Amino acid sequence: MNIEKYYLTDNKNYNYFESLSPSQFEEEKRRIQLILKLAHLNGNKSLIDIGTGPGWLPREARKYTKDVLAIDVSDYQINLSEKYIGKSNFKFREGSIYNIPARKNSFDIAVTSEVIEHLEKPEKGIVEVYRILKSNGKLIITVPYREKIHYTICMHCLKQTSVNGHLHIFDRKNISAILRNSGFTIETIKLFESKITSVLGLNQYLKILPISWWLSVDKLFGKPQKMLIIAKKP
Repeated sequence: MNIEKYYLTDNKNYNYFESLSPSQFEEEKRRIQLILKLAHLNGNKSLIDIGTGPGWLPREARKYTKDVLAIDVSDYQINLSEKYIGKSNFKFREGSIYNIPARKNSFDIAVTSEVIEHLEKPEKGIVEVYRILKSNGKLIITVPYREKIHYTICMHCLKQTSVNGHLHIFDRKNISAILRNSGFTIETIKLFESKITSVLGLNQYLKILPISWWLSVDKLFGKPQKMLIIAKKP
């Protein structure tokens, strides 16, 4: 299985800005807002976004700090996003989470949002993130929470294949084990993004609410689909 080759191909057949419904687009924006709210960025902190896709998060992070690096296995989505948003305002390098193009102890905050569920070896990727974080640096992860993965049969290889490329199901217990085994200590685990508001398409209307109010409404509906974890490198 060549996962990286698969994602390079998939990347060129997916348009982030045209593939989402209005409600899904607002959910994506809320996820980024939540990450940045909990990151407590300031001008003295450096951030790396690993698996940045179209680069939405680093664009927003630049409002709080100038030291932002984004990496991805492909620059296709970054180039595509410039058509919709404008020129990128952050540094970008092609690279994999398994081999991050950065020195040891380089960053205060690392983000891997909607990434590790796609990895064959999540532990290997987390160990590499640990390497590039400074002492007391923080890793912020978001993953689908207790997802039911759907499969199809690949018409080329005739093998069972995940429809959305997700390879792992995460809950509090197994994600905590991976992080602790990699040397991290867990600071926060937060569930968010109600399946009910998502299915009903309500998030396109809830976008008028501040992030704190949105979180309250989101919690009220229940049935969270996403999990956010903050882990610290001692």
